[in-house]
Amino acid sequence: MDDIDMQEPDGETQLVTECWVEPQHGLVSGSPKQRQYLESLPYNRIADAVRKPEFFLQTRFLESFNRISNRSAKWMQSVSHLYSLTSNFI
Repeated sequence: MDDIDMQEPDGETQLVTECWVEPQHGLVSGSPKQRQYLESLPYNRIADAVRKPEFFLQTRFLESFNRISNRSAKWMQSVSHLYSLTSNFI
């Protein structure tokens, strides 16, 4: 867990994504139904096209992650407080 940054000091969580497209020339063709929005796009415009529909999902993911993270932190504080109380009796 040492190499994972859980949260920024200000409490903000960031999600960084990268889109790499190969080959880096030509047009999209033969897209399945779920990716028709990419059909006929030049390859240098794919990253922007993918980002738009995914933004909503990424936003919801981060909101859920932050809620779970905050609840987990509060739970850990409660557990550590209870542990410190009970350890005095052992």
